[in-house]
Amino acid sequence: MARAAIMSWDLSRFERGSAPPFFEMVLASLLRTLAKANLSPSAIDGIITIQSNFAGPAFNVTIAEVLGIHPTYSVDITNYGASPASALWHAKMAIESKLATRILIVGGDLTYQEMRRQSQRRPSPISILDEFELPYGSHMANSDYAMIAELHRKLYGTTDEMRAKVVVDQRVSALTNERALFRDPIKIDDVTSSRIVSSPLHLLECVATASGASSLLVTDVANADEIATGVPISIEGFGYHQSGFTLANAQLLRNGLVSGIALAGKNALEMAKVSIGEVDIFGIYDCYPIAVMIALEDLGVVPKGEVGPWVLETNLTRSGRYPVNTSGGQLSCGQIGDAGGMVNLIEVVERLATKSKKASGGDFEVGLVTSNGGPAMSCESVVILKVAN
Repeated sequence: MARAAIMSWDLSRFERGSAPPFFEMVLASLLRTLAKANLSPSAIDGIITIQSNFAGPAFNVTIAEVLGIHPTYSVDITNYGASPASALWHAKMAIESKLATRILIVGGDLTYQEMRRQSQRRPSPISILDEFELPYGSHMANSDYAMIAELHRKLYGTTDEMRAKVVVDQRVSALTNERALFRDPIKIDDVTSSRIVSSPLHLLECVATASGASSLLVTDVANADEIATGVPISIEGFGYHQSGFTLANAQLLRNGLVSGIALAGKNALEMAKVSIGEVDIFGIYDCYPIAVMIALEDLGVVPKGEVGPWVLETNLTRSGRYPVNTSGGQLSCGQIGDAGGMVNLIEVVERLATKSKKASGGDFEVGLVTSNGGPAMSCESVVILKVAN
C-alpha cells in the first residue's frame, strides 16, 4: 500500500519591493524542489496549487502547461490562508489512492503593489465581502483581527504585552534564519510602542505582505531515494473546519473566541493517534500574534482564556518546551498571499526531516501545522506530520 511522504521542498527569497516575473519565480522554486530530488518535470503526474491573487483561476492548469507535463491529478485549493495544510492532505489522498505517483504542491503570490506593476490590474474581488461587509466599514484583516484582539482582552484580560511576547519570541528565532525579511532584535516595548494600525493592534503585530514562491514534492515513502535532505516526512492526520466565512457569521465572535481549530485539531490528532502533549514542534499560522494565541488555546496546549499569562512565562523559541514558528514565522519572514502558511509548514518539515535536536534532548519527531484563512479565522486546517519509520 502506498504511503505518502514529503520528499523535497523549496522556499524562495521573499521580496518587499520589485520581484521577478511571477511565473519565472514560481517555476524557479519548482525546479529547485525537483533538482534536490534528482527528478525532471516529466516525472511529475500531479499538480496542486494554492490559490494566488496574481495567477487567478486555474493556477494548477497553468503550472502544468508551463512545466510541459500532463498530470493525472490536478486541483487548485481555494480555502484562502487555510490552503497549505489542505493541499498537503489532498496530495496524500491522491498518492495513496494511486491517482498520481509524484505530486508538486506550489504556492506563491505578489504584493498588491508588485501585482499592479507586473499586470496593471487589481486582484479579483470577493463578492460576498464586497457586497455585504466592506460597505459597512471593514478594512479586512487588520480591522477584523483588531476586533478579535479587543474581544480577547475584554473576555480574558489579554494585554498588549502578552500579544507582543509572541512577536518577540518569533523574532528571536528569526535571528538565525537568513531567509527572514526582519532580523533585527526586538523587545516587548518595541512592539507596544510601534504605531497603532487598527486599535489595539500595533505595526509590529501585523504581518508584512511579500512576493515569493514555495513548493513541496509528495510521493510514496517507498521512493526514499528521492529524499532531498534527511528522512521522509509522513502525513498522519488532518482536520478542517469552516466556522463562518464572513464577520456577520463568525462563530468565534459569539462563542467565547473558540475558532475552527478546536474541531480541526481534535480530528487531526485523533486521526494521527497523537496527543497534543506528544507534539514536538508547532507551525502556527501567524498573521497576527492573537491568531497564534487562540490556536494554542483551541489545540488544548493551554486552557481557553489562560494563554496570555502563559505566553509571558513560556519560551516559544526553539530552545523552549513549546517551539512555535522556529523560522520566525510569517511575522518575521513575510506573507506570500494565501500561500503564506507555507513558511510555517516548510519550517516544521525541515526540522523533522533533518532530525533537528530539541533543547531538552532527542529529535523533533512529531509536528503540528495550522493554516488559517478568511476574515476572523473563518477557515482552519490542521495537519500532523511525523518522521517516517
